[in-house]
Amino acid sequence: MTHQSVPDVQKAWLSTCRGTPAESLKLVSDWPVPKKLEPEEVLVRVQAASLNPAGWKLMKVLPNFIARRPHVAEYDLTGVIVDANGTHFKNGDEVFGWVPTAVSRKTSQGALAQFVRIPANHLVHRPPNINPVQAAGIALASLTAYQAIFDIAGLQPDQTILVSGGSTAVGAFAIQLAKSSGAKVIATASGRNEEYVRRLGADEFIDYTKADVPKALTTRAQTSPKLNVIFDAVGAADPTMYTMSEAYLAPNGIFVSTGPLPHTSSISEFWKLFKTLGAVITPRLLGGTKRTWKVVTVINKQNDLVAIQGLVAEGTVKPIVDSVFSFENVMGAYDRLMTTHATGKVVVKIDQDINTTLVFSCMHAFVTVGSTRFDLLVQETLASRTLKALKDRGYTSLTVQCGNSTFEQANLVANGEIAQFTLEGISIQLWKFKPALKEEYEKADLIISHAGSGTIIEILRLPKPLIVVPNPTLLHNHQEELAQALEAQRHLRSSTVETLADTISKFSQEGIVPFPALDGSRFRRLLDEEMGNGKYLPLDREGDIRTIGLDRSINLLKIAQQAGGKQRDVVLGNVLDFCWRRHAFDYAISIATIHHLATPERRILAVKRLLQSVSPEHGRVLIYVWAIEQDELSKRTIPQGQNGDVKLGTDVVVPWVMSKQNTPKSPDPSGEGREEVYKRYYHMFAKGELTALVLEATKELNLTVGVAAGQSPATQGIEIVQDGWERSNYFVELRRWRNP
Repeated sequence: MTHQSVPDVQKAWLSTCRGTPAESLKLVSDWPVPKKLEPEEVLVRVQAASLNPAGWKLMKVLPNFIARRPHVAEYDLTGVIVDANGTHFKNGDEVFGWVPTAVSRKTSQGALAQFVRIPANHLVHRPPNINPVQAAGIALASLTAYQAIFDIAGLQPDQTILVSGGSTAVGAFAIQLAKSSGAKVIATASGRNEEYVRRLGADEFIDYTKADVPKALTTRAQTSPKLNVIFDAVGAADPTMYTMSEAYLAPNGIFVSTGPLPHTSSISEFWKLFKTLGAVITPRLLGGTKRTWKVVTVINKQNDLVAIQGLVAEGTVKPIVDSVFSFENVMGAYDRLMTTHATGKVVVKIDQDINTTLVFSCMHAFVTVGSTRFDLLVQETLASRTLKALKDRGYTSLTVQCGNSTFEQANLVANGEIAQFTLEGISIQLWKFKPALKEEYEKADLIISHAGSGTIIEILRLPKPLIVVPNPTLLHNHQEELAQALEAQRHLRSSTVETLADTISKFSQEGIVPFPALDGSRFRRLLDEEMGNGKYLPLDREGDIRTIGLDRSINLLKIAQQAGGKQRDVVLGNVLDFCWRRHAFDYAISIATIHHLATPERRILAVKRLLQSVSPEHGRVLIYVWAIEQDELSKRTIPQGQNGDVKLGTDVVVPWVMSKQNTPKSPDPSGEGREEVYKRYYHMFAKGELTALVLEATKELNLTVGVAAGQSPATQGIEIVQDGWERSNYFVELRRWRNP
C-alpha cells in the first residue's frame, strides 16, 4: 500500500466516556487517518490488536479530563509500515509494538484502529516464526514482565521467583522469561490452570483456590530456601502477601507488583488500595514490613523490546493466544477478557485477510467419548493427520478419555492404567474413565467430544471451545440433530470422524456465540403456569420434537389437546400405569403430580414408572413437587396445624376454589359467577425426601446410582444430575445410562 493509497478516514473503536467497554466504546467509520507525522514517527496499517486488563480498568476509572477522551482504545498492535518517514524502517516492514498511555493522551492514537501513528522506537520487526495474531499480544505484557523481574528485581540465574498470577498474560511471559534466565519458578493460579503454567515452565505450583498462599509459602520456607523475588502479576489489592513476606522472602529479596489497580471506582476498592499503600509506606521502625516493595510502571525501552524480540525469534519465549475476535466483535473480546479466565492474550483481528494459524503455542486438548465407547473417534484422534492438525494449531499436549473403545493402543489401559506417550511431537495421556470430567474440561483449551447432550451442555456452560463428533454407530439417539442444531446457533462446531482433522485446522472461536447461562426464571415461569391457571398452555418447541401429554382427566386432556390452537397427542391414563411402551421417551417431566399420591409406596411406584418410560441409554427425568418450605412469593394457602412428621413431609388438604362463569344458556339474574370449593390432598415434601424416593425406586429397579464412568460392563444406572429447592418446590433431575 503506497502512501498515496492510504485513505483519509478509517474505522476505529473510540473510548468516548468513563465506564465499562459497553458504555464507553463506540465504533466509528470516519475517524481521521493520521497522515501528518512528527519526526521519528511512522504510520502503521494495523493487522491485529490485543486487549489488556489495564485498558478496561482505566476506561472504567479515569475521568474524561485525565484520559482526554475521545481517543482510540488499547495499546498492543502488530501491522505493516505504510509510511517509514525517514526512520530505520522501510515501507512494507512487518512490525509489532505498543502505544503507551502517555502517547495515547497526547495523540489520541490507539491500537483498535485500521491505522496508527506511532514513534518508531515503540516498534520492532516481527520475527518470521510468528504470525500477526501472535505478535499482537507481545509488547505490553512482555515488557511489564521483563522490566519487573530483570530491570527492577534484578533476577539472577539459580535464584527463586514466585509469579503470582501465572496464568495471566503478564504471568505467562514472566514464567518463560524467568526460566530463560536459569531461575527457579513457583507459580500461583487456579487448579484448572496448573498444567498450563507447568507447560510454560513453572517448577512448583500453588492453587490459590485451595491454599492460603502466604501460609503455603511460610510452610515451604521451613524446608526450602526463601524466595529472592516475588512478582505480583495480578496487581492484587490485598496487601497480605506483602505484609507476611518476611516469613518467605529473603532479607535482600524484593516484592514487585504491577500495581494494586482498583477494578471499579467504588469505595471498597479504593479502601483496599489505601490499605496496600499504607502497608507499603509504613516505616520499618514503626512496624512496617522489612522487605522492599516496588511497583513496575512500564516505560518504553527499545533495548528491552529488542531483547524480547530475540527470545521470541529463537523460540525461548512463546506468545500465548487465548482467543481471536473480529474487529466488529470487540465487545465479545472484552467479554472474554473480563471473565478473568483467559489464558493468554485476547486478540482482535483488524485485517480480516491475515493468517491466524498459530505457529506455536502451549495449548492442551481433551477428547472424551463418554461412558461407553467410540472406536472411530479415538482411532481418528490418534491418527497422524489429526495429531498434525492439532500441532499446527499450537497444541502440545492431548488427553484422551477412551472408555471401552477398541484401538491400537487400547492394551496400554486395559486394566485401568493411565498411559503416557508421544506421537507426532504431542505429549499424550490416555485413560478409560474417571468419576468426573469437570477438571479435565477446565484444563483444556479445546474439547472434542461425543454428542451426548449432558456432556455438551456442561462444556458449553463453562464455557469452553467445543468440537462435537456424533457417533454414527448409535441408532436413534438424535446426536447428529443435536450437534447440527447447536452449530446452527453458533455455540459449537460439529464434525464427522472423517473430517475431524480438517475441522481442527479451520477451527476458530471467532463467531462462536456464548451458550446462555442457566436461567432459573424459565423454570419459575413454567411453575407459575403449571401451578396456576396456565397448567395446559402449550409447550411446543421449534424442531423435530414430539410432546405427549398424560392425565387421568378426560376434560383436562381435551383442553391440553387443543391448547394454543394446535393439535397434539395426549394419553388418558394414570401416572402409576404403563401408558406407553417402555423406554420410548427421551425426556419425562412430572410437575405437580407425585405430591397428590397418598402413600410412600405409591410415590415410589410413580418414580419407577417415570424411569421406566425413558431410554435406558440416555433418558432424562425431571420431577417437581410441593415443598413444606413456601417462600414469600408463593400463592398457595397451606392450612396450618395439620398433623405430619416434618422429616417425612406433611399431609395437607388444600381448598381449591373453582369459579364457574354464567353462560347464555343459564343466565344468573345477579350477574355474578358462582364459586365451588373443593378439597384436594397434597403431600408436602420435606428436604431430602424426594431424593430418598428416587434412591428407593432405583433400588427396586436394580439400578446403580452414580455416573457411568468406572462402572462395570453391562451395568445400568441413573445419575442424579441436580436436586434442590426452587420457588417453594423440591426438584430432582435424573439421567439414565447403560454400559455395554
